Amino acid sequence: MQSCDSRDEISGAWTLGTLGTCPGALCAVIFHQYGQYLVCYTSGMKDTTSFEHFEALDIRVGKITNVEDAQTKKPTYRITVDFGPEIGTKVSCGAYRNYAKDELIGKQVVAVINLGIKQMGPEKSEILILGVQNEHGQTVYLTPQAEVALGAHIF
Repeated sequence: MQSCDSRDEISGAWTLGTLGTCPGALCAVIFHQYGQYLVCYTSGMKDTTSFEHFEALDIRVGKITNVEDAQTKKPTYRITVDFGPEIGTKVSCGAYRNYAKDELIGKQVVAVINLGIKQMGPEKSEILILGVQNEHGQTVYLTPQAEVALGAHIF
C-alpha cells in the first residue's frame, strides 16, 4: 500500500490516508466529514461495452437559464437547463463552481437526460451535465462548437 493525502474531518488539515488497488484503477480512501469513501480513478480505457448501451443514453443540448447555490454537502450549483419545448427545463446539481453564476447563464451544455433523478441531500438532480476535469482539477462543461437547436441529440 502507498500513502496519499486526505483532509482531516474536524480541523480541515490534510492527513495521511492509504491507497489500494482495483482492477485497472488506482483507488484512494478519502476521509470526509460525512464518512470515509473509496474513490477509484481508472488509469486507462474502460472495458468495451455494447453500442446498445450508448444508444440507451439520451444525450441532448440545452441552454442554462438559471444558476443558484445548491443545498448539498459539496459546494455545487443548482443549474436549470432549457432543452426546448419537447423536453422543457430540467435541473442539475453540478460541480461547476469555478465559473461565476452569471458566466454560465445562456451557455449551451451537453447533458444526459434519462438517468433518472438523483437525490443529493435536499436537492434533486434530474440530468447529468457532462464535463471534463482540467489540469487544475476544475470541472469544465462540454459544449457544442457552434450554437445548435435546444434539445438536439448527441450521436
